Amino acid sequence: MDLNELITRAGGDYEQTLRRFAGNEAIMHRFALKFPQDPSFQEMAEGVARKDYPLVERAAHTMKGTAANLGFQALSDCSAALVLAVREGDYSSADSRFETVKGAYLELIGWIGALA
Repeated sequence: MDLNELITRAGGDYEQTLRRFAGNEAIMHRFALKFPQDPSFQEMAEGVARKDYPLVERAAHTMKGTAANLGFQALSDCSAALVLAVREGDYSSADSRFETVKGAYLELIGWIGALA
């Protein structure tokens, strides 16, 4: 899999994402490969497990932005929905939205693992 295919599968626009990296695909590739090391998902999971919704909100907000910057729009969108649920105090919805984030995240991590 190449970077264009990864971003397309992840719901993003390759050319738009490349512009965010000043046209430097090598840097974009490096950041995509580093994405699994970002602690936001783990923090989010810990927050959900402990019912620590301020932590969930912070981690999901960070994930939303990081994913959007890398062209991982589907993950960004479901993270944004999780942030909104927490901000509205809808914690039961937040828990189920986390499961959606988890599925999108794990799928994305698999694709990143296949990145050539």
